[in-house]
Amino acid sequence: MCDSWQIRVWPSRGGDVKYRADIDGLRCLAVLPVVFFHAGLGGFSGGFVGVDIFFVISGFLITRIILEARAAERFSFLDFYARRIRRILPALVPVIGFALVFSVLFLPLSERRDFFDSLIGAATFTSNYVFLEQAGYFNGPVELKPLLHTWSLAIEEQFYVVFPLVCVLAMTFAGRRALGILLSVILIASLAANVYVLRDVSANLAFYSTPLRIWELLAGCLLAVWPVKVGRGAAQVVGFVGLALIIAAVVLLTPGTPFPGVAALLPVAGAVMVIVGGAQSETIAARILSYRPFVQIGKISYGLYLWHWPLLVAVWFVFPGSQLMVGAAILVSFVLAGLSYLFWEKPLRFGKWLGAPVRAFAFLAVLVIGGIGLSSVFLYRYAPLDTRFADLDPADNMNWKRVFDRDAQGLAWAELDCQNRIPGAETIVTACLDTRGGRRTVMLVGDSHAEHLVPGLEARWPEEDFIRIVGGGCYPLIGFENTTEPCRKIADYLFNAFERWEEVDRVYLSVRYYDAHRTMVLETLAWFQSKGVDVTLVGQTPVFEPALDVLAQSHSNLSAFHQAARAAAITDDKDIAADLKQSLPEGVSYIDSFDIICGEALSCQTSTEEGWPLFLDEDHFSVPGAIWFVRQW
Repeated sequence: MCDSWQIRVWPSRGGDVKYRADIDGLRCLAVLPVVFFHAGLGGFSGGFVGVDIFFVISGFLITRIILEARAAERFSFLDFYARRIRRILPALVPVIGFALVFSVLFLPLSERRDFFDSLIGAATFTSNYVFLEQAGYFNGPVELKPLLHTWSLAIEEQFYVVFPLVCVLAMTFAGRRALGILLSVILIASLAANVYVLRDVSANLAFYSTPLRIWELLAGCLLAVWPVKVGRGAAQVVGFVGLALIIAAVVLLTPGTPFPGVAALLPVAGAVMVIVGGAQSETIAARILSYRPFVQIGKISYGLYLWHWPLLVAVWFVFPGSQLMVGAAILVSFVLAGLSYLFWEKPLRFGKWLGAPVRAFAFLAVLVIGGIGLSSVFLYRYAPLDTRFADLDPADNMNWKRVFDRDAQGLAWAELDCQNRIPGAETIVTACLDTRGGRRTVMLVGDSHAEHLVPGLEARWPEEDFIRIVGGGCYPLIGFENTTEPCRKIADYLFNAFERWEEVDRVYLSVRYYDAHRTMVLETLAWFQSKGVDVTLVGQTPVFEPALDVLAQSHSNLSAFHQAARAAAITDDKDIAADLKQSLPEGVSYIDSFDIICGEALSCQTSTEEGWPLFLDEDHFSVPGAIWFVRQW
């Protein structure tokens, strides 16, 4: 994302390349949707595509830098990377510092280990793969990852480690046309691989993997290698269509849209067309983007992108639910980005202090070594999770620690799961599907909200066999189009491949459903009945925001924790659950989770009678919680 903010390229023999104010305006059009999307503003459901626009701008500008420098016979790899360091680090270092202080002071220790891993990733520009590794279902909400947004910087810098060498070698030995052909082939291969991986392998891998995202950067690179020149009339049309594509992507796409894949073509093509049309500076689209306020925001867009996310994370944690504080965080982001640009980034970027390449590389070395060193110290310092309530004895505190510790998983059910382990009939986990000849066989179907019931079911009915067809984030429902291959195969196995219905006595269906899933749930229940089995739907549970493991880290005694937890319970889904209950097919049993946990007064229980926390995060039972819950049926 970084060098989308580079304004000028290196001088050619004829002098500086013409500055294009419309590209600064395009940066504004990229960064504002990202900020507003993260802030939760309506109308920006696809605001995340701003990053894709930045990728295109970056590829275009960096390639111009390389080509112009080579044409002027002044290209130097050492100078190129020194310039990258001077461009990237001045704005990044203070943001990392803020995230470090916030995390040490406020983040629950269950999340702090992940943070220090991400700090190492940010310092070494590998955070995209850190977050890919952390993308598992139980690695905590993104609202507790203050450096999450650095994934895009990592992709860019990994790309630019290799790209200049490829560019220079191709130009030297084969020429500009061959370079364009080579980049086109790589672009097509990267895009095709992205579409395939998104559809058939892993949405997270398609999102975070550098080889699967470089096609967006290459779209801008090709625009610099093979400049597209159009007449004035065509430029007007191209520029407006480009703006329309970007706006359509921002407004029409949603977090539920399979992305990047084919959907990313909207913002990428839009950015390419805006750059092409803007070459005719007198076009209306170029004039709009060159409007001074847009240009000024574009100039600080790098800092604005860096600052807005950790500030929002801080507000979400310290002032949960406060829209006023979210607005304040955005305002502060603008202020910090402006001050950083004027008084920190520009002096370091253009001044003498980092002017020599050796100093720039030393700056990078300090960041990398410091980031790894600090992370190592804190990882060791905060290795144990320290849920400590003053009104609990040490043994009980240790039990709470075991429930909430994502690494130890001493009393969490994730280590028992069958999630995403049904990729195909040849690799089905027998522990999830085999029966042992018990008195009855029960099938459990759903997402993670089915899997978290297993300890409770097995504790209450130890003599029964359980067939588990579940997957975290999967919806094995009739009519639902699962977007990942593991989820599709789970649904396909259930509805098409499973044939042992004569062994099944009862099916429990449990998913985190929404109003849009109502018909799908009802049709799935009826389908189960057609197989001649008894059917039970397990209703929604309340959601806790902040999650209980987060609240446990921020309260010093148990009574204060329970009070905060009850206040954090969100029961908005009760009406959806009640409506679905009234529409159930005849003969389907229903477990009313809201009534069991919260009662008629909606005062939700947060621990068992023995004192164990009921949930291990925002809406998943702990093992003791699951045992307590099923005992109430």
